[in-house]
Amino acid sequence: MINRYDTFTSLKEVVLGQVNMSLVNLIKDERERDFLQAVLEQTNDSLNQIEKIYKDEGIKVHRPMMVEYDPNVEYTMPTFSLKAVGNPLAAADNFLTIADAVIEMSSVSEHNYFDYVQYQHIWRDQFKEGSRWLSMPRPTYNPLDIDHYTWRQGGEPLADAPAFLPCGQHIFHQEILSPDDVSAVVTDTALKWMQREFPQFEYIPMAKTKGHLDGYVHIVKPGLILSAFPKSELHPIFKSWEVCELESENYNDVKLFTEFMQDDDYENTTLAVNCFNINENKVMMLKHVMDRHPETMRIMEKANVDLVPIEYDMVRWVNQSIGCVNNAIHREGGRENYF
Repeated sequence: MINRYDTFTSLKEVVLGQVNMSLVNLIKDERERDFLQAVLEQTNDSLNQIEKIYKDEGIKVHRPMMVEYDPNVEYTMPTFSLKAVGNPLAAADNFLTIADAVIEMSSVSEHNYFDYVQYQHIWRDQFKEGSRWLSMPRPTYNPLDIDHYTWRQGGEPLADAPAFLPCGQHIFHQEILSPDDVSAVVTDTALKWMQREFPQFEYIPMAKTKGHLDGYVHIVKPGLILSAFPKSELHPIFKSWEVCELESENYNDVKLFTEFMQDDDYENTTLAVNCFNINENKVMMLKHVMDRHPETMRIMEKANVDLVPIEYDMVRWVNQSIGCVNNAIHREGGRENYF
């Protein structure tokens, strides 16, 4: 049954993303297809490494189902159409587990619209066990509103799950940016919907970010936070906490597969702080980040945090990291006040 109020207490049950190898079916160029095949195989090895860590810890693991990619099939809705059902890799991007519920979010990107298909069997089983199963109102993604991004301005409930960061009785959220900012991952309507559906939490805006909040801050444990921002730019509620600042990771010097696949801004998130806790004293982190930031390692060691290095080069190709591919279903913590 779902129980999630934070990012750090002991993990008991988790959803781990999956690599859909049939994605290569959508690529016509042979060189690009071979390259993607190698990237996906490498990613699959990394996910298997993470799954083994979980099983060694006695953590129950769920995986999404696969939907075969067919280049001849198009999925059509009234205001948009897609060539693929979705990517089962980013388990945390479109589903927010909070308290005793899972919320199927209304992503800011129409490309994620059908992601629920690949995870529905997981949430159905959680519902049978007594969890709540909710869905944020579906947006239209109407391109006629003015231009491609104006549905952000028109009051539609749009939010990616990583726009919200639970910490006991508080939920931190991405600060609402100007409506014409295309990097926003939550709208005012979506925030109000959350506040009405879950009024038992106190909602606190976090520093202004251009991308998912978990790409900028990670609450390691009570009293310690990883941040891409200096302490002065964080909410005053963290004034008594130790803030371990990680400089921005810039992947623009790397040959990106997204040059073939999609338009993506690799400066919209740092990814270095995008970690995932097994418990308060054991955290999975990108190995290359650990290698580049020895001072961070010393701070973590002083705080009795054991860092588990994860080789995950997929971060260089699709702008997703460890926290993106893991979604906690059950942690031991409750609605505590950590401040």
